[in-house]
Formats: sequence, C-alpha cells, structure tokens
Amino acid sequence: MSSLEELDLSGNLINNMKGSDGLKHLKVLGLDNSFIDNSFLYNVGVMSSLRVLSLRNSSLNGSLPEQGWCELSNLQDLDISENYIEGMIPSCLGNLTSIQLLDLSYN
Repeated sequence: MSSLEELDLSGNLINNMKGSDGLKHLKVLGLDNSFIDNSFLYNVGVMSSLRVLSLRNSSLNGSLPEQGWCELSNLQDLDISENYIEGMIPSCLGNLTSIQLLDLSYN
C-alpha cells in the first residue's frame, strides 16, 4: 500500500492508524465518524503528502498536539469539526501556506 493516494475509512470502528508511516504518498485521508485515538494526531506528520485530512465527528478530545502539523506542508483541507477539541490551535497550522479550508466548528 506504499503507493496508495486516497483512503476513506469513514464510518468504521477503527481507533488507531498504526503503520501510517507506510502511507507516505497518501494525499486524501477520510476518517469521519470513526473512533480515532488522539495518539494518531501525534504521528500525522509522517503522511507529509496529505492534501485532505477529514476527521469530522471522530471522537477526538482534548487539545491538538503541537508536533506533526509542520510536516503537512501540502495540506489544503483540514476538517476536525464535531469533536471535543479544546485549547489552543497548534502554531504550525498558521504556517501551512497551502491551507484553503480549516473547519474547527462544533468543538
């Protein structure tokens, strides 16, 4: 799966993304309506080719970690709406010059 570019696992009972370091060429990842563990967010940077990351209503809670986001320089759309995110937005998100959509609503 090392050449996989799009992966939609929305609506599943998946709670982690162990092995995501093998998805370096992934451009689109959909995990909406899942039960993703917050530890996934600490490793999101290994998928540095991501353009679209959708984690809407995925039971995320607490604050977003600072690490990992800086490596997502190609990210255009980030949807982490309808979760339980609180606290400050990681400063690296402000440095992502390709970002076109950032949805943090209903947190």
